[in-house]
Amino acid sequence: MSTLVAVQTFGTAASLLSAGVSREAEVPTRECAEEYKTIRQAPASFAWRDLLVEQVADILNTCSEKGWDGYDAAPVKLESAEGAVAVIRGLPEGLRPPSVVPEPDGDIAFEWRTEDNRLFSLSVTGPTLAYAGRFGGTSKQYGEEPFFDAIPGKILEILAQHFPAV
Repeated sequence: MSTLVAVQTFGTAASLLSAGVSREAEVPTRECAEEYKTIRQAPASFAWRDLLVEQVADILNTCSEKGWDGYDAAPVKLESAEGAVAVIRGLPEGLRPPSVVPEPDGDIAFEWRTEDNRLFSLSVTGPTLAYAGRFGGTSKQYGEEPFFDAIPGKILEILAQHFPAV
């Protein structure tokens, strides 16, 4: 009985009324299915943050030697990895998760891309966030902002405007 309910909880609403679920169990089962549907359709789950932190740790491990890129790249700096984790923790709800990429100078960057060729790169360089974005046509923005555990408002505005969760 419990296996059937668990399977039906993750199925469609029509399957909630199938044989094997008593009338008493229909309401809680339907409520669980609706809650699961809400969670699955949430615009931005914070689980992506944990995945990004894991990616930063992987980059720190795999790019720790000089020449990790097959050329002359500097090892990724612990300071950059720590800053990247602080950036991840500071990203607000409602954004697309970025890609995490190592940079040849030893820093870590985040990249957001869309299907319509908008691109934004945010590089963690010690106490500075360097950014550059292309948003279609001649629209572009770039600069540097100080970073002390809070992402500057200018960068958050760019991300919210051009890279909302889908």
